[in-house]
Parts: sequence; structure tokens; C-alpha cells
Amino acid sequence: MEPTPTEQLILSQLAKLQNTLNVLVAEKKQTTYSVADVALALGVHTLTIRNRINKGEIKAKKSGHNFVISAKEFVRITTDNN
Repeated sequence: MEPTPTEQLILSQLAKLQNTLNVLVAEKKQTTYSVADVALALGVHTLTIRNRINKGEIKAKKSGHNFVISAKEFVRITTDNN
């Protein structure tokens, strides 16, 4: 099924935002991100990110009581269309 013109516009804008996000990540040179950073970037609750980590959908390392997500994984997650 073909996307509607509105859906095409939304997908186009999403792609632009994802490219902008990649540029910002590269400029910031941040090597790790918190669960809160990822949740904010995806527009979801932090528990959603924690659940995805626990399911193995997001790769993260434990640091004390917190999870840290690598910059490479952050880009993968935030540019994944699924």
C-alpha cells in the first residue's frame, strides 16, 4: 500500500530530523547516552527504553544502577524506522 501524501511528508520530515540528529551526535562527540537521552530522542518513556534493553532490542551496558548506551547504538536506535 502506497503512503498517502501526508504520510510521505511526515516520512520526509522524519528523515530530515534523523539526519540532523546524526549531525548533532557527531558534533557533540558524546560517547555514551543515558536511558533518559534515548527516551527523549524517541519521544517515549524511560521504562519503554529499559524494557527494550531487557528484551535485547537495545544494546546497553550496566554502569552501577544505570544503563549506558553507546553513541553507535544511539544512532542505530534513533535512525531505525521500526
